[in-house]
Amino acid sequence: MTKKYLIERWEVEPQLRFILNKINDLLKGGNVQSRINTYEFVDGKLDLRGIIINERTIAKLELQNADLTFSSFKDCWIENSLFEKCNFEKVDFSKFSDHKNIFKECYFKNCKFNYASLGDGGTSFSECVFEDCNFFKTIFIRPEFVGVSFKNCKINSIDFFGSSFESCCFEGNLKDIWFRGGFPLQVDYSNYGIPKRNEMKNVSFVNAELEDLTFSDNCDLSSVKIKSSDKYYKYERWKERLEFLKMEDRNWSDKEKKEAEIFANTYLVHAKNQEWHIINREDVERDHGKDIALKIINHLNNFQ
Repeated sequence: MTKKYLIERWEVEPQLRFILNKINDLLKGGNVQSRINTYEFVDGKLDLRGIIINERTIAKLELQNADLTFSSFKDCWIENSLFEKCNFEKVDFSKFSDHKNIFKECYFKNCKFNYASLGDGGTSFSECVFEDCNFFKTIFIRPEFVGVSFKNCKINSIDFFGSSFESCCFEGNLKDIWFRGGFPLQVDYSNYGIPKRNEMKNVSFVNAELEDLTFSDNCDLSSVKIKSSDKYYKYERWKERLEFLKMEDRNWSDKEKKEAEIFANTYLVHAKNQEWHIINREDVERDHGKDIALKIINHLNNFQ
């Protein structure tokens, strides 16, 4: 079935128009399956493919075992709702506003979260998969990710803010991403509540390419796994290593000392409350030159 057919059928088929009206009645609360349990299932899931629910407020909705391929929640405000074992493929979540929802064992593939806001109120994503999804200019407040996989998603220039990750894995390219242990400012707690502490427990970057990552606000990386190579380095006692690099008297040229000082000062900005960090050697080579990068990394590695 084509995308065009799956969308248009909701307007032209009498049974589906009847179902759509029932669903619209449930947007303010209720269990979808209990109201439309006589409707068709495809591969064990309620067939809601192609349904368009744009610019609506949805509250206290419960939806389990549904296929929402080609559906759209563009400009929707969704709060206090449950989505369990749902399939979201090629779904438009652009400018979607998410507030204190639960997504459990859901599959998101080729979805657009452009300009969406996720995690206000501490939305829970557990045992979910995001594959080939686009997070262009997505705003993260304080979503809680547990057992979630991010596979080849477009996650660039993102500040995860108060997000927390536990037993999650990232695959593909991650560029210019900021992981925090919690909110950076006290006013954020007043505005958004208290987030779950981001301990990054058992998070894996083994199958990810990391470029220009930032870690701050006591983001614990002690159990984080990275790719085993000479490209990535995970450091504890990060602030002490940077100060050692900056202050240690060594037989370097003036240019090398200057570059090392620039490197240290750049990372010391967030190191005052950050025990751990991950470095990509190629980032250092790009910014300071290959030879100086090697000296900087060797010096960091030799700190005791």
